[in-house]
Amino acid sequence: MCELNAMLVDGTDKKLLMEDVVRLVVNNEDITMTGMLGNTKNVKGKILRIDITKQEALIQKID
Repeated sequence: MCELNAMLVDGTDKKLLMEDVVRLVVNNEDITMTGMLGNTKNVKGKILRIDITKQEALIQKID
């Protein structure tokens, strides 16, 4: 499987938002992440990069 770790980027710092993400849905500035077990988490932000080889999605938070 190709699960991702969703990471919140703040300057040069990265903080884990959610593990085992299998779906990212973007609606304007709202990002909904869904995990392997169906759990969800929402954040306002924009996707900077998705890197399958590193299994991570980098998200910049928008206030």
